[in-house]
Amino acid sequence: MIMEGATAAGGAAAVGFRSASHYWRDCRQARGRPSAADAVLEQEQFALVPAE
Repeated sequence: MIMEGATAAGGAAAVGFRSASHYWRDCRQARGRPSAADAVLEQEQFALVPAE
């Protein structure tokens, strides 16, 4: 999802959540932080080094 630029709302629907807010609430309860925080960390981790 990160590499494709997908949204959390799209991912939530793809795995069967009825609404994005339900997904975000469950993520926060499970991980102790919002899904957006995970997305930022993963974007930094998977960032591509620009070609020179």
